[in-house]
Amino acid sequence: MPRWKLLVYFWIGLTISIVVIPCIYLLYVAWKKSSKFIDEKAQIIKENKELKHIKSDLEDQKDELIARNEYWTFIPQENTTSEDVNLKEEEIENTTKEAVESVLKVEEQHDEKLNEIIEDVEKKELEQEKERKKFDALLLEADLLKNEWKFEQYEKKLIEAMAIDGESLKVLKPLSDLYFTLWNYKKALSLLKKVSEQDPTDHKVIWQIAEIYFVAGDTQTAELLIEKAIDLKNDNPKYYLTMVEIYYNTERYDEALAYMEKIIKLRPTNPKYLLATAELYEQIWDIDNAKKYYFTVLEYEQNNEKAKSKIREFTREASRD
Repeated sequence: MPRWKLLVYFWIGLTISIVVIPCIYLLYVAWKKSSKFIDEKAQIIKENKELKHIKSDLEDQKDELIARNEYWTFIPQENTTSEDVNLKEEEIENTTKEAVESVLKVEEQHDEKLNEIIEDVEKKELEQEKERKKFDALLLEADLLKNEWKFEQYEKKLIEAMAIDGESLKVLKPLSDLYFTLWNYKKALSLLKKVSEQDPTDHKVIWQIAEIYFVAGDTQTAELLIEKAIDLKNDNPKYYLTMVEIYYNTERYDEALAYMEKIIKLRPTNPKYLLATAELYEQIWDIDNAKKYYFTVLEYEQNNEKAKSKIREFTREASRD
């Protein structure tokens, strides 16, 4: 296929992903929010139609009564007296008057109901706007408190915001992260699950849930979740390190070392990961690789006392042999 065609197809696909899909999503959100108001308007239109129908029937009745009156007036029957005619005219006039009053009353009631609906909608919109501003203000205050390390007050502000909108990720994510950081796993887990339901691609949340299951002893579930987190974000050494801990605690040392090697590829100059790899090799009595990683630690952290001590220890043992 010519190169220019590939560029055209690429440009079309890029346009669809950047412009069309977001527009469709925004239209869906707008439609969803306005559906309730549209339903109310549809009900009002329906009532208007019914009112017009009633009014039309009453007008027809009025015309019919007037026609009868005219017929009675201009073509009197043989036994009809003037008094009868007057009574008949008065009866028609009263009936017509009642019909008109009935129509006016229905219209008045309908207008009152319509005004009530409009006022109710406007009131709800105003209340929602006030709640939204209060919600945003609470989140802003919470961020300031977090930056000042006032975590107790930070938690209270987030809880206040959650009382306004308990499903918003803006409050669910920071509050669940706070509880996770404070090792309050019971509170954290329920919130993290809510976040994951709304945003199943949040790899950090998946990792946090896996950590909680691992601490609780459910290594099988934890392992599945960590695999999912790594699939979504394969360059975070923290996720690999949790997998190393799972493999180590289930005595799958080869798998643990394989994941430690992946961590080293991601962070080859990090002394903490290099030292952990050296210790893991030492624990399975692979002294040659342990020494290699202890020496590598000293390349990037020359004053690391543990690495120095281990190298001296290995040297003494070698001299004895």
